[in-house]
Amino acid sequence: MAPPPPEYAALAAEAGVLRIALEAIGRADTEQLACQRLGVRSLPAAVVDLMVQRGGGNALYVEELALVLRDTGCIAVDGAEARL
Repeated sequence: MAPPPPEYAALAAEAGVLRIALEAIGRADTEQLACQRLGVRSLPAAVVDLMVQRGGGNALYVEELALVLRDTGCIAVDGAEARL
C-alpha cells in the first residue's frame, strides 16, 4: 500500500480529528448487508461467495455489488426472494 499523501498528515494533526480504523466485514455480515440492501431474506451461496471475494470486506463495495448484480439482471429479486 502506498504511503498517504503529505496533506493527510496535515489533516490528521488538526485538533478534533478522530481517526477510526474499520475492519473488514466477514462472510455472514456481507450476506446480511447485501440482503438488507436488496430487501431479500437470503442470497444464493454463489452470490455471497462473489461478494466476499470481490468486495474484500468493504461494506460500501458489498452494497454496490449487490445493486449492480440486481440492476444488470445477474440476480433476480422477486419479493423477498433472490435467485440467479
